[in-house]
Formats: sequence, C-alpha cells, structure tokens
Amino acid sequence: VHLNSSKIGGLGSLAARILNLIYRLYDSRFTIHAIFTSHGLAYDEDRNLFTKFVIWKLTWLTFLLSHKVITISEDNFRRARKLPFCGNKVSLIYNGISDIDFLAKNEARKVISNHAETHADENEIWVGTISEILFNKGLPYLIESARILKEDNLKFKIFIVGEGREREEVKKLIDELELSDTVFLTGYLKNASEYLKAFDIFTLTSTKEGLPYVLLEAGLAELPVVGSNISGITDIISQGQSGLLTAPKYAEGIAQHIRALIEDEAERRKLGGNLRKRVLEKFNFQEMITKTSSLYTSR
Repeated sequence: VHLNSSKIGGLGSLAARILNLIYRLYDSRFTIHAIFTSHGLAYDEDRNLFTKFVIWKLTWLTFLLSHKVITISEDNFRRARKLPFCGNKVSLIYNGISDIDFLAKNEARKVISNHAETHADENEIWVGTISEILFNKGLPYLIESARILKEDNLKFKIFIVGEGREREEVKKLIDELELSDTVFLTGYLKNASEYLKAFDIFTLTSTKEGLPYVLLEAGLAELPVVGSNISGITDIISQGQSGLLTAPKYAEGIAQHIRALIEDEAERRKLGGNLRKRVLEKFNFQEMITKTSSLYTSR
C-alpha cells in the first residue's frame, strides 16, 4: 500500500498494521507493507509551537507505523532519519520527470493573456509561477516585489497560474498595492506546465516545500528561476548556477534577482540551460521508478 499526504499516511499505515494482525490470526499467507511518501515535513509550516509539536508527534507516529518511508529532499531525509526508531526505514528518492509537449511561446502567451484578461506585449518580460494560492507559497512576497520593481519603471508583468483558498486575500493585496495592471491571476489552467514557454522568468517564493515538481517542469522549459533558499528548492536549484535564491519572506531579495534577470538576457539563457541539464541528469523518471520498485520488493 503506497500512501501519500499526511492524513492518509497515518490512517493507511495504521489500517495496514491492523490488517496484518488479523491476517496472522486467520491467513498467514498475506502481509501488507505500507510505504509512505512524505512530501515535506508538515511541522515545518508556520504555526504556533503547540501545533507544531502535535504535528511532529503525528508525523513521527506515521513514520513509525509505516514499513518504509520515502523522502524527496536531502534535508528531509537527513532529519527524518533522526526520528526515534525510524532511521533504517527512511529512503531518499527524488521525483522524476518525463518530457513535456510545450506550446510555442506566442501561442502560450495568447492562452495566458486570455485567462488573465490582458494583452500580450512582445517587448514585456513575463515573470510567472504555477502555484496553489496558499500563504505557504509565499505569493504576498512576490507581489510586494512587483511593487518594488514597478518603481524602477521596468517593463514586465507577473502571472500567477493556479487557484487556492487564499485567492481573495491575494487579490485584495494586488488591489491595495495598485498592481492590477502588473500582477495577474489567471485561475486554474488544465495541464498548466504546457504553457511555461510563455514566461521569461519563473519564480517559486515558497516558505515550505517538499520537492517542487513545478521547478522540474520549469527546468525542462529552460526557464531561469528565482526561488526561496529552502529545503526542496535547494535540491534542484544551485545558487548562481541553475537559478537565483533569496531568503524566504524577503520581497527586496526577490525583486533584486528578478531585476537582474530582466536586465540580462544572456544570464537568463545561461541559468535556464543549466537548469535543464541538471533536471535531465538528476531527476530522471526511469530512475525514480527503478528505486521505488526496488523498495516495494525489499524486506
């Protein structure tokens, strides 16, 4: 039984353990093995100390009940192995990605322009992200960076592709900062990764991540990335080599990196090309399948 997400990880691994007890009594031929993939440690989210402790406890119980645990970032792997009685059951398996059939730049821009209800200007730099609209994605800091950049009279637009429960709060911030002509919410787009070629710069300004698959997609699209210097993102982006990183929740740092890339097309091309090479070498889809299958058959 392969489990994903924190809630189902705990419930599923507990169910597997209970069924194994029943099987031992009535039919010893069967044994259920519960494998849980942790997409980031939930207690890293911005919460009060008591809530963090409760989530840490539940996470530890989930790991303890599971037979095997897959982590998807180096930092989470290292820390998860330190949880009591869990060290030997934790493995690191990076997400893998296969080819994407990207739309051409002009065609992709037309689709996004229509959804954002704006026009496509060939002379503008398009900065984009694909993200759930949740506060742990750091979107308010990206929006604040747009206010800073606008003061420099740079010709750019920012597009946020996705939906989420904090949409109204994000839209309100855009309006309060008078950025409705600069920052656009496109809403949900099916197969959104196909439109990545519309952008010149990609951002991921999260405060917490597991291993963000969208950065692998951005890499295949050869986009330069401005991201937060946090676990998961740093597994993919090497500072100054395959992207630019800044401290989380730091709008000025985001603006500084975006400004540098707006003004330097050669640097955009270099970082985007390097990121594509890194993704193809380190985040191979077949390697992920092989390692996961090996875990299924191990005892």
